[in-house]
Amino acid sequence: MTTYTQFTPTTNAAFSFQATLDSESYNVVVTYNLVGQRYYVTIYDLSGNLIVARGLVSSTATNSATLTWADGIAYAATAQPHGIALGAVAEVTVSNTDGSGYDGTFPMLSTGPTALQYMLPANPAASGGSVTASASGSAPSTTSGTVEQDISFPLQKLDGSYFASTLVYRANTSQFEVSP
Repeated sequence: MTTYTQFTPTTNAAFSFQATLDSESYNVVVTYNLVGQRYYVTIYDLSGNLIVARGLVSSTATNSATLTWADGIAYAATAQPHGIALGAVAEVTVSNTDGSGYDGTFPMLSTGPTALQYMLPANPAASGGSVTASASGSAPSTTSGTVEQDISFPLQKLDGSYFASTLVYRANTSQFEVSP
């Protein structure tokens, strides 16, 4: 079951809550770094041992994108940098493409600061919507839409292993989501 924790950002004091990750309880602490001008998340076991330390990345806003498709791969060129590290994979939701086959949530590979790609076997032009394509099934098709990052990357522990559970921060609701 996913649990939600409301986060009220402040630069004056640390914010903390307890989360269950992989059936174990952990203390999650969010602090603001004045020099870095950003929030950081640290996760400690109940004995106080540091398990995870990383900058807070939010699954925030929608980002306008131009979407193209060729040979089973969809490409999203975002209007603004998407914030996903080069070579990283993140769950990203595509919407508002006027009913085209691009819509949905997909694991996307970051190939540049404003470039993402994902597997999409069927030509989205076949689904209707405002997509333009030539008669060939593998010819590029293009539409406009929005992408919303659902940053639920694997949480890597300091020892190199990973949690199976996810911890996601959504700036639009100011909530942390913890999923088992």
